[in-house]
Amino acid sequence: MAPPDRNISQTFSRGLAVLSQLNERNGSTAGQIAKPLGLNEVIVRRLLDTLTQDGYVQKNQRSGQYWLQAHTNVLASGYREDRWIAEVAQPAMDRLGRSVVWPVSLVTPSGLYLVVRTNTDERSPLTMRKTPIGHRYPLLNSASGPAYLSLCDADERDSLVNLLWTTDQKSLKGKYESQAALMTYLTGIRRRGYCIFDGPERVSAIAVPVARDGRAYAALTLRYFTSALSSREAAQRFHPLLAACAAHIGKVAPGDAL
Repeated sequence: MAPPDRNISQTFSRGLAVLSQLNERNGSTAGQIAKPLGLNEVIVRRLLDTLTQDGYVQKNQRSGQYWLQAHTNVLASGYREDRWIAEVAQPAMDRLGRSVVWPVSLVTPSGLYLVVRTNTDERSPLTMRKTPIGHRYPLLNSASGPAYLSLCDADERDSLVNLLWTTDQKSLKGKYESQAALMTYLTGIRRRGYCIFDGPERVSAIAVPVARDGRAYAALTLRYFTSALSSREAAQRFHPLLAACAAHIGKVAPGDAL
C-alpha cells in the first residue's frame, strides 16, 4: 500500500481550517482568515478560490469578503445565522458607505460585549484604524452599545444593566450618578433614535439600533473624526441616513428565510 500523500493531507487539513475559521467569522477577507491560522495569505486565497468554485463559499468581488454558502451543510448553523448579513445588511451598508464616505459597522450583542459582524472599513478612505470582523468590545464603551440597549427587549435591558452595574460599578459611577441615571440616559437615546459617543484617538461615532417589531437585535454605527463635525452636525447629517439603512436591514432578522 502506498504511503499517504502528506501534501494532499496537509491541503485538506488547511481547507477544513479555513472553513472553520470562516464559520466563526463569516464575511472575512483572505487576510483576516490567514492571520489567526498562521497561514500565508496566498495559500488561503487559493483554498478559498477552490471552495468558491465548488460552491461552498461565495466571494464579494467588491469587498473581497468570503461568505459560507448552503452547500456547507456541516456548517449550516453558521450559514443560516449570517446569510442576512451577506444578502441584506452588507449591500445596504455599501450603498450608505459610498454616500457618506465615512466607515460604517454592524454589531450584534454577545453577553456584555458587542461583536463586529461586518463593516465598510476596507472601502472607506476615511478609516483611521480598520476594525477586524469578529472584534469584541464592551457594551457601554461605544455609541452602538447604548443604541442597542435603548431598544432591545425590556427584560434583557434590565438584566444587562443590572449585570453591568454589578461587574463594573466603579467605572460606571464615573459616568452616571446611579443605575437609574443610566436607564434615564438610555430612555433619552430611545426617544431621539440615536447615540453619539466621543471616543479616543480623535474619533467619534453615531449609532442607531437595528430592530425588528420594535426590538433591537443589532446596531449600525458610523465613525467620523471628532474635529470634522460637531455632535449636532453629525446628528443632522447622518442620523436620517443611518436610520433609513437600519430600517431596511431590519426587514430581515437572523433566521428569516430569504
